[in-house]
Amino acid sequence: MAGDPVALVSDGGIMTVEHKWFLELGEITAVHFECKSCGATLGFPADNWKALAPVKCKNCDHEWMMTGGAADKAFKSFGETLQRLRGESDALGCRVSLEFDGRAEKEGKQ
Repeated sequence: MAGDPVALVSDGGIMTVEHKWFLELGEITAVHFECKSCGATLGFPADNWKALAPVKCKNCDHEWMMTGGAADKAFKSFGETLQRLRGESDALGCRVSLEFDGRAEKEGKQ
């Protein structure tokens, strides 16, 4: 789909339509990594992801990040935090969700 989606309104004007998605922490089913070199994907179920990010592609050996580097440490911290928050979400007095703006749809990505 080229460009932003639009809708005509009854007075002849044009209104921009915006898509946003909200995802609660408990709805996260997996963490996926996609190789920028060959397009191969590697996914881990969210319930038992060990918070370790792969450092290279299992298909083409393209390096994704340095072992022990800043990104590797950030993914470990993110994974551990995600696991804790998912485990504690029932005890919270609010719902926590992540908002997505639909940019992937605009760019033609699935």
